[in-house]
Amino acid sequence: MPAAIKQSGAGINRVTELVNLLKMYTHSGGDTHTATNLNEVIHYAKNITRYEWKRDIDLEVALEENFPPVECNSGQISQVMLNLISNAIDAIRERKGGQSNFRGAIKIKTYTKGQFASIQVEDNGGGIPSEVMPRLFEPFFSTKEARKGSGQGLAICWDIIVRKHKGELRVNSDPMEGRTVFEVNLPILTVGAS
Repeated sequence: MPAAIKQSGAGINRVTELVNLLKMYTHSGGDTHTATNLNEVIHYAKNITRYEWKRDIDLEVALEENFPPVECNSGQISQVMLNLISNAIDAIRERKGGQSNFRGAIKIKTYTKGQFASIQVEDNGGGIPSEVMPRLFEPFFSTKEARKGSGQGLAICWDIIVRKHKGELRVNSDPMEGRTVFEVNLPILTVGAS
């Protein structure tokens, strides 16, 4: 009985955490751009995806202290982070296949790069073949099996970062190493800017 009560309490705490995270995501202001701490957005994305990666993937974060705020739509940037993490998880699971000894790794870090606040998402999935790279952000393009991917995730990420936020979305991949790095660059909020 005490163990059941303890498990129920842990379950209730987890449900409360998820509800609070979802409230934060759904009340992110429509199309409103506000000063946002990207480190908090990354913590949100990490926590909301925890049950997807916690069994067989290590997800590490290295967040720059005093990271500058960015004028953005936090819900849209959260969507980008969730897409990038989900794609990394899919790539790792595809590479892993039936290998029980393979441990996936996702590393997310933030850093200042000139006038940009940058987020880097790196995974040790299988890498992206060079022939796929030119079409990566193309709407409806997918390398996943039918019913596993719509080909919209990265196209939406590109639209949010480049068109809606005047930032940059870059990718570097090495299929030989089985490593892919996405870099999101968003303009830093300057004091006095409107």
